[in-house]
Amino acid sequence: MSGNAVIKSMQTKIDNQLMFVPFLGYSFTSGFLYGGAGPALFDTRSKINDLVGLADIDGNQFVMTGAPMDFSSSEWMWGGAVQAGITYFISESWFIDVNYTYARSETYKQKYSAPFTNLNDGLTYTGTVYVESSDKITSQGVSITINTLF
Repeated sequence: MSGNAVIKSMQTKIDNQLMFVPFLGYSFTSGFLYGGAGPALFDTRSKINDLVGLADIDGNQFVMTGAPMDFSSSEWMWGGAVQAGITYFISESWFIDVNYTYARSETYKQKYSAPFTNLNDGLTYTGTVYVESSDKITSQGVSITINTLF
């Protein structure tokens, strides 16, 4: 039997992000402009909170799986990143850097499953819930730093 599921919330977060971005730039009197693109690696953690499986039997819809279920997983995935910025030298030892970064992962699929047993109106329902979700991770950032040479 198959049916629909209702999810209270789904969360995905990036725990770590590594970018391998080579830069090309243009130098001018008091600084330089730069930009680059390359691969990115994302360490992600996903959670599905309070999933309830529903069934439609003889036109009546009811909770097939019983109590709400939670699922979680973590995965490393590849993507790409671009970065552009400008560095301006205030003096010989002080400089300001401003940059923008955009990174996006490939589409990835998470698969979850869990057994269930539910007693409803004197009948016992048992089975396994299978859930598949797909997503892309997008990360954007602006960085402004004031730096000094030692």
